[in-house]
Amino acid sequence: MSHWTMLSRLQSIILGGVIVLVVVLGNQKRDLSERVVEIGLIASQPHAGMWLPPYELASIDGDTILLAPDAGSRQLFYFFTSTCEFCRASLDAWKDLSRLADMHDVQVVGVALDSLEATRSYRDEHGLPFPIVLLDDLRYARLYRANRVPVTMLVENAGEVSHVTIGEVTRPTTIDSVRTAILTPPALEDDAAPTMPIQSIQPE
Repeated sequence: MSHWTMLSRLQSIILGGVIVLVVVLGNQKRDLSERVVEIGLIASQPHAGMWLPPYELASIDGDTILLAPDAGSRQLFYFFTSTCEFCRASLDAWKDLSRLADMHDVQVVGVALDSLEATRSYRDEHGLPFPIVLLDDLRYARLYRANRVPVTMLVENAGEVSHVTIGEVTRPTTIDSVRTAILTPPALEDDAAPTMPIQSIQPE
């Protein structure tokens, strides 16, 4: 074998190795980028598995409602605004699901990211049958990661979010997913998070 033949083969091997390395590094970069996006979504959007501390809020009727209560209690939250067309489209499904939730000892709470006057008018106009609290403080809206509406969220086990639907609840598959979450027995209380102090929020 001549010197030039050996050199040519060596160059081919090196070139092949470089190509493989570039492909591997490219895949790793893509995987890392996807992971960064995934982490960003987890950090910014509500999702099953996140935990919420208990908070007391005044309803628009003046009653005190405890969000994320003790283990053994379950709550279904509807996050909305009075101007959201997708929230409006979800109202019929939310009303039906609230009746199902009541039958299975799941407390339904509307969470409005709006003013008191607008929320009361909206409740009366559409005959919403569940209590509504205001989450108009951006600090607490971020806590619940209510960056956009509508959001449907099932909370149990002293603050564990077990189901989240982001977007309108109009398609049969979406409605069925919320219905299934309501009908699914809650996790064992032994798996609940440690009890956290209750804070009270009274919107002005």
